[in-house]
Amino acid sequence: MEKALVRVAIVGAGGVGGYFGGVLALAGQDVTLLARGDHLAAIKANGLKIETPTAELLAPKLTAIGDAEACEPCDLVIVAVKGWQLADVMDQIQRLSHERSVILPLLNGVSATDQLRAGLSNRQIASGLCGIIAALKAPGLIHHIAVDPFITFGVNDSAEVPPEELEKIKSTFETAGVTTKISDNISLSLWRKFLFICPLSAVTSVARATIGEVRSTVETSTLLHQCIDEVIEVGNALNIELSFEHRNEVLKQIDNAPAHGTTSMQRDIVGGRHSELETQLGAVIRLGKSCNLTTPALSFIYAALLPQESASFYKNTPTN
Repeated sequence: MEKALVRVAIVGAGGVGGYFGGVLALAGQDVTLLARGDHLAAIKANGLKIETPTAELLAPKLTAIGDAEACEPCDLVIVAVKGWQLADVMDQIQRLSHERSVILPLLNGVSATDQLRAGLSNRQIASGLCGIIAALKAPGLIHHIAVDPFITFGVNDSAEVPPEELEKIKSTFETAGVTTKISDNISLSLWRKFLFICPLSAVTSVARATIGEVRSTVETSTLLHQCIDEVIEVGNALNIELSFEHRNEVLKQIDNAPAHGTTSMQRDIVGGRHSELETQLGAVIRLGKSCNLTTPALSFIYAALLPQESASFYKNTPTN
């Protein structure tokens, strides 16, 4: 395959952004990681290391910066921050891009594209999702834990990003061995992933339980099913065609998930860190209200988790 040479910037150099930035750099792409603190210092000193289930990789030929002003605008800007961090990096994304750049968010949730469009009206914004379990294990070290990485992306209107630009992005990821798909219904693709992530994150977080414990407890499993049904109802009200088949696919996916597994939102909440409560549960509740729908199960869990979430926000917010 002919290599698609693209200048890539990664905003959010944690598990997801660090992994994809690293493998793109290993494939010969020109990659700049926007990082901070000890992670930034480690990458500058020793390059970025990536542990995979089968090997340890090193991506020494990428650039790490702490501020977008240190980088010329790039052709592709991959955004891989937490949902609650997106507003804080808008200025960095603006400086890392130009009017012909493509901005590709790989965040959990269904609202990132709209938020980017509102904040960056003169940029080409795609929609995207990824599949990978990866984490920042130590400064400069990304641990790819499980799942063969894949990326699905697209637009709802070809005027948003020209088809040839989408094909170029697809080729760029494929040169790095990443399974990549251009979706012809990216809104449905995003909600299909959200249908798995949001209910499971909600129930594991409020129960402080593993996926296996949630599955094996009748009452908690019933609560999970209720949350899934509420996401489907809200999605359908927004003309997202989530079906009974999608529901069964998600339940099968949950049944096949590792019994000891936890969700990233759960780990953040248990660790006292700010989480994606607002961009997952909060988003469904607000969208439901906009359609005159109630979401009793998700609303109960949201209310139960909100006091700790509020405390974690102030705990982790600088005072200077």
